[in-house]
Amino acid sequence: RGLFQHATGRSCEHCGAGLQDTIVNFGNTAEHVPSLEAEYDRAWVECIKADLVLVLGSSLSTPSACDLPEECLAPRYEKEAGGCLAIVNLQRTPKDSLAAIRIFADCDEVLAAVEEALLGSCQETAS
Repeated sequence: RGLFQHATGRSCEHCGAGLQDTIVNFGNTAEHVPSLEAEYDRAWVECIKADLVLVLGSSLSTPSACDLPEECLAPRYEKEAGGCLAIVNLQRTPKDSLAAIRIFADCDEVLAAVEEALLGSCQETAS
């Protein structure tokens, strides 16, 4: 598969049309994937509104998409102090200096710890 080819090789079970993925390959930008435009726009709006954007397991190096998380940082509307960015990834990213918290760890381990912290006592009483 080439850089700009997004055909999955599968067909729609209802109409038989070829299916296209909606991923942004390394070397692509969101503009290279027309079917992604609406999702990108929605993600951009949500990042602007967010008090916190949590990035899990991303290199934050795919053009266009990598800039979305930092959109939460600027003071806007009801967010006079701006938002916060948290990054969980094993390797460094180009956005590390923007993060309020940066965790170098496996995402599954971090989320398991968050789950335990938030739901630990609830899970014990439900058992």
